[in-house]
Amino acid sequence: MKKTIIGLSSLYIAASSITFPVMAEENSDESNYSKEELVYSTIDLSGDLKEMYVTNLFEMDDANEIEDFGNYNELRLLNTKDSDLNYANKEAHILTNENRVFTQGEVADKQLPWTFDFSYTLDGKTVDPHQAAGKSGQVTVQVSISPTDESNEKLMDFYDHYALQISTSLDLDTHYNLKSENGIISTAGNKQQVQWTVLPGQDDPLSFTVNTTQLEELDWSINGAPLSLAIGDDLFDISSFTDPLKELEDGITTINDGANSLNNGSTDLTNGIQQLLGGSNRLTSGTNQLSSKSQLLVEGTSKAYKQSENLASGLNTLNKGSNQLAQSTNQLKTGSQELNEKSTQLFNGLDKLDNGISDLSGGLGEIQQGLATLDDKSPSLTKNSALILTSLQKMQAKVDDIKVAFNDVSELSKAAEGIGSGLSSLDKGITGINQTLNQYDSKLNEAGLTPSELAEQNKNTQEKIQTLEKQIETLQPLVEEGLIEQALVDNLTSALNQTKQLLAVNEQYISGSNTLINGVHNQVKEDGALKSGSSQLVKNYQDFQSAINEVVTGISNLSNELVPLQEGVDQLTENYGALDQGVQDYTSGVHQLSEGINKVTAASKQLNTGSTSLINGGEALGNGINQLSDGAAKLDQGADSLSQGIGSAHTGSLAFINGISQLHTGTVALQSGAQDLFVGADKLSDGISKAETGSTDLSNGTQELANGTSELHSETANLPDKTKDKIDDAIDEFSNSDYEVHSYMDDRNDQVDNVQFVIQYRAQEEDTEDKTIDNHSEEHVSLWQKLLNLFS
Repeated sequence: MKKTIIGLSSLYIAASSITFPVMAEENSDESNYSKEELVYSTIDLSGDLKEMYVTNLFEMDDANEIEDFGNYNELRLLNTKDSDLNYANKEAHILTNENRVFTQGEVADKQLPWTFDFSYTLDGKTVDPHQAAGKSGQVTVQVSISPTDESNEKLMDFYDHYALQISTSLDLDTHYNLKSENGIISTAGNKQQVQWTVLPGQDDPLSFTVNTTQLEELDWSINGAPLSLAIGDDLFDISSFTDPLKELEDGITTINDGANSLNNGSTDLTNGIQQLLGGSNRLTSGTNQLSSKSQLLVEGTSKAYKQSENLASGLNTLNKGSNQLAQSTNQLKTGSQELNEKSTQLFNGLDKLDNGISDLSGGLGEIQQGLATLDDKSPSLTKNSALILTSLQKMQAKVDDIKVAFNDVSELSKAAEGIGSGLSSLDKGITGINQTLNQYDSKLNEAGLTPSELAEQNKNTQEKIQTLEKQIETLQPLVEEGLIEQALVDNLTSALNQTKQLLAVNEQYISGSNTLINGVHNQVKEDGALKSGSSQLVKNYQDFQSAINEVVTGISNLSNELVPLQEGVDQLTENYGALDQGVQDYTSGVHQLSEGINKVTAASKQLNTGSTSLINGGEALGNGINQLSDGAAKLDQGADSLSQGIGSAHTGSLAFINGISQLHTGTVALQSGAQDLFVGADKLSDGISKAETGSTDLSNGTQELANGTSELHSETANLPDKTKDKIDDAIDEFSNSDYEVHSYMDDRNDQVDNVQFVIQYRAQEEDTEDKTIDNHSEEHVSLWQKLLNLFS
């Protein structure tokens, strides 16, 4: 047992709450006498047993015969008047007429329940007190107590239920400054005594320290008797122990409620972060789609830019061809006008051909001259006509290339619409994250689980835990008194330590999650950097898309304007082919006519037929020349318009190339920004995922905490009542109320009411013969004197 219990019990025992002897329960009706055993022993300073005697006291009722058992070397009567003793084979039979009979015997198999060891130190060095007698210095004396034989149940029963009173005295003339931590010091006359009360089973060493000018060898007296503590409910107030336990119980209830609230809050926090994780995943998907679409836009604008360069080159070539066509048509117009004028002269000559043969020779000369001139002009006419047809065919091919380029431009508008849709989805996703965070904040506010409130709950819980730790410290004296078990205090301390660790982790997590959520919220709210950038990106891209649509619309309008041009060029090319063939036929006819005129002079017989043919051909030629003149005029007008339109188209193509270049640069920047946005969104998603994992761990930890606090709350329910029951059990254990005394000498002695031990060490030991009393001693020695002689 603990030293604190020794001190407390010693105080009560000193206040006479322990009594010697304690009587056992009444013997059965079959017994008509009772017995008490006084075991007297002497020991040396090594604790070795020297002598042991037992004095038996029998109280008679109406009986005159006593039966007693025990292993004695010798057994005798102490009062011989009207008594007769017969002892043999460990059995004694006494016949007597006395009401009280004393017997005394030397124990054969002597053995004490306790073994004592005395040690002396003088100025810190172990000494033999016999040899150190008379020396001076500081003396420390220690008495150690241990069971003699733990396997002997009878001896251990005395060891476990008997209290010991141990004392020694010192001469104040030679000893001073006596101190003892676990002993009671008292003074009587010139003697100072130190006394200890040793409770059953106590094995803590007893000690005292004293200064001496002349060390003397000390006598020791040890008395042993059953412990009986008269401890009532009014002896001391245990409310000082139970009231803090009630506060502790209330504190544990508060912690249990807080742990459950913390668990609910951590569950809500995990659900909110999971919703936030879903929004961030959608944001990551949108930014990934934006990055992919923007890459397609970059490729499309790059292709459009290359096609626009081809368009500009074609338009440049077409512009040059149209200029050449305008020049050729102008020459054709001039030549056709001259041809028309010359043909008038031809027709006038043909008219005169019909007036008479007399003018034939002169007319043929003029015709020959005119045909020679016309024949000279024919190569120029044929060449220019071929150039016009080639230019028209090139113009037709270039117009077709322009239409193909315009069709490619329509893909640019579709790609731009896809990017606009992706940016809108991104902006809506960011808005959704902001709404989710707002809903999450609202739920936390409704549940009273905002970061600031959680932090305040953490702080309050930590303060309560500190209070509980102080209250648990007040339980330690109860543990040392043996009223409650150390394991209960250890479990409470361990639970509080685990709660403190979880609260510390929870505090870090609240701070970290608050920083994370605030960081995300600051980015996705209306004036946040991410939301502002996304909104501005959508707005700028809308302006950019409008510019693209205007370019596409302009090009489409230009394509519409090219339709009549293409039709005119196609018709002109087709009609001019016929005209070119007519020109070829005409020039061939003129040549033939010129050759024929040379033959007319020789073949006048054929003049009438030739002139008729000439008139008919002249009419056809006139019609053709008129058509050629009109067509050449229209062709010249169309060529001028075509040249002006192609010049405008060429100028517009240069502006288009510049716009496509700027569009390509912008899409490259857009793709880079979209990629950065995707990387940032991916990091955000990863961070939220880690936060979700941490919140799940926190939720699991708070669940374990809630389970632990619930178990702690269940285990500590009615703790004051349980503690009081423990105290009552401990008091019952010390009171020995259920202990029944049994005989030291022999268990067959069932009439024993009391057994006491007297153990002594004497500095000057006397012969044992002086302590025994002969049955034949002088009659004047009284019984009381005989008993006193036993202990002198």
